[in-house]
Amino acid sequence: LRFYDEFAAQNADSTDLRLEIAHAHRRAGELYVRLRRSDEAEKAFDRALALFRELDSGTRTHAVTIAAIHNGIGRARLEAGEREQAVAASSAALADLAGLTSRPARYELARTHELIAGTIRSSVAAPREPRPFPPERGGRRGPPNDGREPEPAPIGKDERSTWLEHLRAAWELDHQLTVE
Repeated sequence: LRFYDEFAAQNADSTDLRLEIAHAHRRAGELYVRLRRSDEAEKAFDRALALFRELDSGTRTHAVTIAAIHNGIGRARLEAGEREQAVAASSAALADLAGLTSRPARYELARTHELIAGTIRSSVAAPREPRPFPPERGGRRGPPNDGREPEPAPIGKDERSTWLEHLRAAWELDHQLTVE
């Protein structure tokens, strides 16, 4: 990526080259997320975001890509355990997509709602502490006595409402895209 940036600096007049470099940074961010290297992912996404915004200059030509980058930042923050920042990044994606009706925009909007719903659910569904085994088994801590996974923590009324709202929006958009 450093090579691309240096090459772009030497050829700053080339919009096509800057666009390719922005895409390269976005792809690097996606790869870093998959490798669970959230800090590097966020740096790559931030660079891609800066380049796309510079290329966009208010035209919203790259609004869907910018929203996808915000979602990438959200996934990186979620991977780092920063759920509030993950929701904030995906909320920025919602703002990027406001008013867009193209198929790619609706697809990214569905992904955004799904990511927010998953982030909300994961933030309130942390497993409870495992129950202790009965004294006849040494009283050590371990999985529940029935062998199932511990129940997730209950989701609050407000979180449940928001979670369902995003889940429903994702489902409806996915359904529309499938039917078309």
